[in-house]
Amino acid sequence: MAISIAVVLLATEIAVRMPLRSILTNNLQTAEKAVGVIGSRRISEHWKEVVLLRYARNLFVGTARLAVVLLLIAVPVIAGDWLASTLTEAPSTFRLFHWQGALLATLVAAIWLPIRGRLAKREL
Repeated sequence: MAISIAVVLLATEIAVRMPLRSILTNNLQTAEKAVGVIGSRRISEHWKEVVLLRYARNLFVGTARLAVVLLLIAVPVIAGDWLASTLTEAPSTFRLFHWQGALLATLVAAIWLPIRGRLAKREL
């Protein structure tokens, strides 16, 4: 159980430090621009093709960045689950893909984030 909690705390810290919000915001803005270009009657079909290819590339790169960030968050969780099950010789202590493991992870992260915020304010 202690290993599981430590893994969740590590994954939470990694998630907080990753640029998830900026990647998602950038992808959303690019998609909104693409929809605007498609619906515009003032832009010729030729320029729509040119611009939409650029937007598609930007969305692809943004989605790939998002996948890498999510992988960086998931790797410690999967490794911690494997480590916990290996050390305790149980099938899986954390039960990563079970509702109890998801509930534990959510509760630990929900408790840790406000504590982390208070600790950060004290350091200032």
